[in-house]
Amino acid sequence: MATIVERECKDVCSNQKYENYHEQLEKLTKYYGDCKSQIKPKIDAVANAEKQFKKITAEKNLDNAKDKAMKNKCDRIAYYINKKKCQAIGVLTGSCSFYEECWKKAKKVYEADKRRIMVEEANMKIQWRALTRIQCYLLVLNTKNDKDKKKSRRSWTSVLA
Repeated sequence: MATIVERECKDVCSNQKYENYHEQLEKLTKYYGDCKSQIKPKIDAVANAEKQFKKITAEKNLDNAKDKAMKNKCDRIAYYINKKKCQAIGVLTGSCSFYEECWKKAKKVYEADKRRIMVEEANMKIQWRALTRIQCYLLVLNTKNDKDKKKSRRSWTSVLA
């Protein structure tokens, strides 16, 4: 805008063809007398705009530096969190695999014991049945011949019960 106002006041520095030094000075005096009041506010406005631009630029640079510092801080925190998370995963994976292996071994031992115990239980049932039969047979052999045969009836009923 200052340039536009200066153009309206015409170029006073150009040397006219048949102009002497005194005429040039008069022209400059007229230029500064008439146009100075028009040009000065525009030049001041440009200077103020440059000052504001520098101030805003400084604030923007400060904001950018703060943003960059905060981003670096967040990146560092994220790095530490990821590092700790990976360590935790390593520990948990190791412990879980340990427990899983322990569970598998315990289950394998349980299954083997279960089969063995079921076989032993079946054998014990057979032995128990044989033992009761032997006891019954011994009771029969120990009875004496009575005339009433009461002893033998009582022993058989108690065995059968």
